[in-house]
Amino acid sequence: MKHTNEKKQDLLLEALSCIDDDILEKGLALRDGVSPEVRKGSSEPSGEFAPPPTFVLSELDRKPARILWRILPVVAAACLLAVVIPLSVLLAAFLLHGDNDAPLPAPGQTDEMGGLLPPADVGDGNEADGTNAWVPEEAPATEEATDGRYDEPEVTDRLPEWWEPDEQETAFPDSPYSPELWEWNVISHKNNNTEKNLHTDFSGLDVYYQYTATVDTFRQGTKEELQQFQEAELSPEDELVLDLYAQYALSLSALDYGSHFMLFHPNAVEDRFTKHIAPLTYELGVGRIRSLTSIVRPYGSVSVDVTLLENRLLTGEALEEYLANLSKNIENTGLSVEHVTEVRRFTAAGTVTLGGTFTSPFNPLGGEDGDPNETEFYCYRYDGVWYLEDTYMDDDLSLDLAESNPFSGQGYLKTQSKHGTVVDVDDSFLYLDTGHAFLIEDATILIPSGEGERSIRVGDTVIVTHYSLGLGGLSFPIEGVRTEYWSLYTATQVDVYE
Repeated sequence: MKHTNEKKQDLLLEALSCIDDDILEKGLALRDGVSPEVRKGSSEPSGEFAPPPTFVLSELDRKPARILWRILPVVAAACLLAVVIPLSVLLAAFLLHGDNDAPLPAPGQTDEMGGLLPPADVGDGNEADGTNAWVPEEAPATEEATDGRYDEPEVTDRLPEWWEPDEQETAFPDSPYSPELWEWNVISHKNNNTEKNLHTDFSGLDVYYQYTATVDTFRQGTKEELQQFQEAELSPEDELVLDLYAQYALSLSALDYGSHFMLFHPNAVEDRFTKHIAPLTYELGVGRIRSLTSIVRPYGSVSVDVTLLENRLLTGEALEEYLANLSKNIENTGLSVEHVTEVRRFTAAGTVTLGGTFTSPFNPLGGEDGDPNETEFYCYRYDGVWYLEDTYMDDDLSLDLAESNPFSGQGYLKTQSKHGTVVDVDDSFLYLDTGHAFLIEDATILIPSGEGERSIRVGDTVIVTHYSLGLGGLSFPIEGVRTEYWSLYTATQVDVYE
C-alpha cells in the first residue's frame, strides 16, 4: 500500500501528464530515485540522475506543430499547472522537513540560508490597522534608514506653525494659438546703432520685445573707412541674421515657444515637437505654453543687446561639407538639401535684460573657444525662406510645458515658499537676503494686524509663496548687499511676520 505522501505525488504527476508524457516519466523517476532510462528499462543508463533542466521557451520551436484540437487541452493544462506547481513546492517542503504541521515563520524571520521570509499573514497592505502591510527588506520605510534626514527642509525654508498659504483657484483653460510673424518697429537702422521693438499679445498680456545691435565685422581699413562703415545703413544680409538672432534670444527668454518655432522649418517642428505632444495638436500645445507662461513668467518685457561679429555666405568645400551634414540631420523630416539655395554662418554675442532690471549673457549653446558669450549659428534658405538650423530648436522645456498638468496647484502652477529678510523692495520686485527675487505686482500682501496700510519695508521678515518655475544667474547689484546674482520667481503671496 502506498503512503499518503506517495499518493499526493501521484496526483500531482497525473496533472503534469496533461502537459507532456516526458514530464510524467521524469517525475516518476524523481520519486523513485532512478534515472528515466532505468525506469523505462533502458540497457544504457545515463549515470547519476540529476533533476531535469529548467524549461526554456526556445525549446518550443523544435517541437512538431499541433493541430487546434490538441492545442486546446494544452492551454487548459497550462492553467492547471500554474496552480499545481506552487502546491508541489509546498508539498516538497513538507516532505523534506517531515513535519506537515510546522507553523509558518513569523514576520521578519530568516530561513536556514539567512534569507528574509514573508510574514505568516500578508494582507494587501490596505488594512486599517496596518498590521498586514509587509515592506520588503530593500525598501527603507523609517527615518533611521535615511540617516535622520527624511524629508528635512533646508533652514531657509523653515516656516512658522501659524503660516498657511492663500489657496486661490487659477483659471487655466486650454485654447489653441496660432503665432503670427513678427513685424518690427524700426527705430534706428545703422551699423553702429540698430534698434527695433514690437509688442505681442501673449494670452491677453502684452509682452514688450526690444533689440539693439552693433555690427562689428569691419576688420581692415583706415579710421575714416571704419567711421564710414559704422554710420552706414545696415546691409540686408546683416539685418537678416540680426533679426533671426534677436527673435531667437527674445522668444526663448520669454518662453514664447510659438514665436520660437517660427524660426525653423515646419517639418522640423513637427519632428522635434509636435509628434511628441500627441494627442495634443500643435496649436493646442503652444496655446497651453502661452497660457501657462503668462501666469508664471516673472517679467513682462525682454530686451537683447547684440554684437554681430561675423556673417559669411558659405561657398565651395565649406558649403559642400555643410550640406552633407545637413542632409543627415534632416533625413527624418522629409526635407531635401536640393531645395537649399544659400547657407550663412554668423557669430554673435548678446546680453538679455528681463523686466528692465535683470541682465544675463545670452549663450544657449554653451559658448565657443574665446569669448564664452559668443555663439555661432547656421541658417539656410529653403524654397526661398530663411530658417535657423533645427539643432538650435528647444525640444526640452517646451515639451515639459506643453505636456504639463493644466490645473491650478499642479505641475508648473504648484507653489513653493521662501523665508527670509527683505534687503530691497520696489513696486515690482522684492529681494530677500537668500538671493531670491520675486515679481510682486499681482501678489497678495498680508501685513500684521495693527500696522495700518503700510507696505513691505527693508528689514521685514517675510514668507513668500511663489510659482516653482524661475530663472537663475541674473545680475542686479544692490548697494550694501553681498550677492549680485539672483533667482527670479513670480510671487502669489507675501506674509510679513508680526
